[in-house]
Amino acid sequence: MTPMIDPPYLYKSDMLSDLKKYGIKAPRLYDMGFSHNNCGGFCVRGGQGHFINLLQENRELYLYHEAKELEMQEYLGKTDITILTRTVRGLDENITLQQLREEWESGLGMQMRIDLSDIGGCGCYV
Repeated sequence: MTPMIDPPYLYKSDMLSDLKKYGIKAPRLYDMGFSHNNCGGFCVRGGQGHFINLLQENRELYLYHEAKELEMQEYLGKTDITILTRTVRGLDENITLQQLREEWESGLGMQMRIDLSDIGGCGCYV
């Protein structure tokens, strides 16, 4: 039986309660504020809030992926390919991890440009 994909289907909160009941420590990413325990905190499907959490909890990993995103753009010769997008005044725009970090660190992110509730949507089990 594989408890995450076989019946009886459980909510994540049920699974975490079971871990506690059996004396098993919950995965560290949950304690760090991540909504799932996948990919070490990096998730290509993560949203703005997810990446701000990564920046705060594991800056080194964030900067690694920021550099990889820029490397990918260079390799493809396209600067309009980014991991993140956002909607501003009804228009979608791409935003790089570098741009997100710089906005956050400058304080611009708190002026309603960064959506901390956007944690993204993972389709890993779909």
